[in-house]
Amino acid sequence: MSYIDDDLVEGFLKMFYLIFGQAYSRGYLPVDAYNKLCVNKDTKISMPKLKIDDDMEIVAFTNEECAMLDEYFTGSNAETAYLLGRYCGLRINEAYGLKWENVDLEAGTIRIEQQMQYQEGLIKLVPLKTRNARRTIYLNSRVKAHLAALLKQWQNTTPIQRL
Repeated sequence: MSYIDDDLVEGFLKMFYLIFGQAYSRGYLPVDAYNKLCVNKDTKISMPKLKIDDDMEIVAFTNEECAMLDEYFTGSNAETAYLLGRYCGLRINEAYGLKWENVDLEAGTIRIEQQMQYQEGLIKLVPLKTRNARRTIYLNSRVKAHLAALLKQWQNTTPIQRL
């Protein structure tokens, strides 16, 4: 029997709502589609109801499932957040809270110092909830290469193009 972990589904939904909320606020997603997917209680995507006898055992992705996720996110707007979550264990809000000043490619580390949150109708960078959440994480070669390529691409753009 195969099932998807509730925490995984919840994490996906948080990322989904964050991405679709941004797409809507920037005019990339029509209001009808946004309302159908994110607002209307009858049609919006939501957590499945947990049954009393559901098995709460932690199940890891298979290599094939990981390969499918890798392929799905490669080249997407969420690729960096996905890689940071998969290989560095970052929460979605921590991944979106990173700035280039928190990345040290020479040392191969990132510093987690803030997170992004939706507050009062705005997306904001806010302090981490606890002192222990502030940390330095080592990058593996795949994430380091990805961030180096992004930095090079960013450096080759003008300030106007970065907006």
